[in-house]
Amino acid sequence: MKLTKPKKHALSQALIGLLGAFFTLVSVSAASADTAPRLMPLDQLKSVAQAAVKEAVKVPAHGRITIEASDPDSRLRLPYCPDVQASLPGNQSMDANITVKLFCENPHWQFYLSVNTTITVPMLVASRALPAGLVLDDSDLAQEWQSQNRLQGRIFTDKSVITGAKLKRGVQAGAPITADNLCLVCRGDKVTLRAGAGALSITAMGTALSDGTLGDTIRVRNLSSGRVVEARVDAQGQVSVSY
Repeated sequence: MKLTKPKKHALSQALIGLLGAFFTLVSVSAASADTAPRLMPLDQLKSVAQAAVKEAVKVPAHGRITIEASDPDSRLRLPYCPDVQASLPGNQSMDANITVKLFCENPHWQFYLSVNTTITVPMLVASRALPAGLVLDDSDLAQEWQSQNRLQGRIFTDKSVITGAKLKRGVQAGAPITADNLCLVCRGDKVTLRAGAGALSITAMGTALSDGTLGDTIRVRNLSSGRVVEARVDAQGQVSVSY
């Protein structure tokens, strides 16, 4: 039997058909990729939430703030929004964990994200374990940056303000020194009471009837007259009255 070779024309047509099918498939795939919905980058959601919190939280003078939004669920699929808005719903406390509402008008969607904040401030702390009744000196104090999120009470940054003050309660090493645990003038202390100013000032001895640190107003009994007055704490054992 005699074999016949395929005609060149038929081979060319078959090859053209295969190439056409291939490029059609590639074109369809590319078109599908072009028409796939664009999604919101999760990192962008975090950035918008963090920016909203940074604008809302008030940081004390000389303070520092760290803001970190939680990671959205990796399965989250939100249509891309060119103008994501943020708000802080409810009457939230602006410390620790803050809930941020992220939303878009077109396309319409909303999403909530938790943002953690830590505010640190410089403060005087105990350089070692300090017992109750100790009169503070410079070596008892150190300055550290600590979180103010859970801090209660007035703190200090200047050693000279509380040097000479007495501790009412013991303080652990590294714990902040707060005003409610100090008295530069303590109840029952004998104090020098000064009234007036300059050449017109007079002094008398008195007894403190309440505790106070520098600048506090306390009650003092004048030992000469027996009169009780309100006086400002100026230094250890010294108070003044202005008339």
